[in-house]
Amino acid sequence: MSKSPSTLHAEQGLADFDPNTARDLLHQMLRIRQFEERCVQLYSAGEIRGFLHLYIGEEAVAAGVMPVLAPDDAIVATYREHGHALVRGVPMAAVMAEMFGKVEGCSGGRGGSMHLFDASTRFYGGHAIVGGGLPVAVGLALAERMQETGRIVALYRVPEGLSQRSFHQIIWTALEKTGDYPKEVVPFSIRENLNLGNLSYALKNIHFPVSFVDLKKAREYLIFEEFFLLTAAMLKHRMQTALLVAKKNVVKVDSLPNFINRFQNLLPFSLSESQQTALGEIITDLQQPFPMQRLLTGEVGSGKTAVAAGAIFYTILSGGQAALLAPTEILAEQHFLTFQRIFAQAGYEVALLVNDVAKKDKDRIKKELVSGKISLVIGTHSLLSKELNFTDLSLAVIDEEHKFGVNQRDLLGEKGKGVHVLLMSATPIPRTLALTLYGGLSLSSLSERGQRKVATYLFQKDEREVAYRLFDTLLQQGKTGYIVTSRLKKNEDLVGARPLFEEISGRFPHWNPALIYGGLSLPEKEKAIAGFSGGKHKVLVATSVVEVGLDLPEANLLMVEDAERFGLSQLHQMRGRIGRKFQDALCLVIGDLESGVGGERLNLFASIDQGQQLAEDDLVLRGEGEVLGERQHGLPPLRIANLRRDLKLLQIARDSAQEILSKDPSLASHPELSLRLQMQDIQKNKT
Repeated sequence: MSKSPSTLHAEQGLADFDPNTARDLLHQMLRIRQFEERCVQLYSAGEIRGFLHLYIGEEAVAAGVMPVLAPDDAIVATYREHGHALVRGVPMAAVMAEMFGKVEGCSGGRGGSMHLFDASTRFYGGHAIVGGGLPVAVGLALAERMQETGRIVALYRVPEGLSQRSFHQIIWTALEKTGDYPKEVVPFSIRENLNLGNLSYALKNIHFPVSFVDLKKAREYLIFEEFFLLTAAMLKHRMQTALLVAKKNVVKVDSLPNFINRFQNLLPFSLSESQQTALGEIITDLQQPFPMQRLLTGEVGSGKTAVAAGAIFYTILSGGQAALLAPTEILAEQHFLTFQRIFAQAGYEVALLVNDVAKKDKDRIKKELVSGKISLVIGTHSLLSKELNFTDLSLAVIDEEHKFGVNQRDLLGEKGKGVHVLLMSATPIPRTLALTLYGGLSLSSLSERGQRKVATYLFQKDEREVAYRLFDTLLQQGKTGYIVTSRLKKNEDLVGARPLFEEISGRFPHWNPALIYGGLSLPEKEKAIAGFSGGKHKVLVATSVVEVGLDLPEANLLMVEDAERFGLSQLHQMRGRIGRKFQDALCLVIGDLESGVGGERLNLFASIDQGQQLAEDDLVLRGEGEVLGERQHGLPPLRIANLRRDLKLLQIARDSAQEILSKDPSLASHPELSLRLQMQDIQKNKT
């Protein structure tokens, strides 16, 4: 049988592969769609069975010998029942044939026939024709037959123009190129201790499994290897960062209890126990001779900003400067007002650097950061500008860190030598993702400062009027709140914030609504926020800036239009913006409750109010691939591992990587592991 041009081209390319390239190809092809059991076995003439044992519509394999001169003789039929392959038929000295597909019809007795649709029919040696119009392939090589039948067969998502059979041949050739002893990245001592086998066995049995036992063992090895490389890369990066000695001797400001008391005097509220614990962990890091890398997590309202303020205060007291990076101007402006109130009492100037700041003020701020007069600057992406320099940047705080890419986060840290980095996130992170995404960071978590009471109700889109009547009733009772849309302008069936604001202004003039979104000028935003805080506006109509941009504790109502357009973490963050004073609050959600995953997401949102549980369920609903991508983590994609299913292996792999690196930080005794990590870095930088 002739091969397609695409198959020949691929095989010719493989001819030039070295073993390492072939090995990499086999790793790249681990996203196998499914495995299909095609276990064919031939029996003697005395074991003939009728085809009436087959069921219409079931998948089946017919294999055996097709007669050339004796048309009355039967073929051998192999079919599945309860997950097992059963064999029926008579082998005859003629042409061997194999067919697989779904049973369309069958009849019994000597000379019985079996009709398959969507069938692939194969013959080995000679020429033969099968009745019923099935396609015929002549002279298929024995090696190809071994890849396709008589075994468990891997089915791939193949590139356009390639058949499964052609792709199997490419994989088979790559295995031959790899050889029996491909270079291992997992040290022998770990493989032996965990009874993992070896890479050669794993690659052969993931692509061409001998049995399901071998397949399971191969998957275990490759999942462990993937996690081992992932965690080793993060841990090595952290160790390298730790080796960057701070540019000066550590200045210990005061004992921890005395410092916390000193900071507490600047605040209008008392720090919670979890805030004091987290601040203590951060201060301990700041007192070390190497840079801090820490993630601070907590629900909206748990007090992350106050903890960050404490870290900044300690940094300033020790003679350094601090910068706080926020994803939106609204959030940056709110942080600016908060920190200005706190540090004004201590006599420190706080600067705001966003697009709306006048050029002359920007120029002054830049000069005073270089001179050291300004100790704290807060801003958005302006802080990442090459033109912005510091005299002594010691601490970089990055709020809502998942809104920034890895490279952006690194840019701020590179504006000083040995800069301490504190990441903050209110987005709940499943512990499986925390282990993976932040394996190179220390973690601090805040518990909620009190129990908020927010009830959530769902409305179909055709119930929109009911939701608005309820919202109006509650506003007339003295409540205030937000109405959020997924976009500023109307688009097809989606509600836009601007036309919604105009609609509400006409229908409910007593609400006196204000419109707020990212594109407004700074004075316009400040005016809207001040009007809401002062009671002039009962409602703020907004885009998703509410998610990370508004801190108005008096708000106790939230209405979300086209809610299926938002992710669970976004919805949870927005809901966290109401009831901040622990008053009763209400969230009304309008959306398409029957829109597949979107509808499932809304039902989950309404039934669960704990962020951590929502995060875990979101991971189940969407899968780690989508969640990982959303967080801009910069990690390579997982090809075979699954964070939910393989958590135990992830933990073991991380511990193993930690053990190796603690004994051999430079990986001088593990050259293959070192080389693979270098190659991953090169690939990461390319993307």
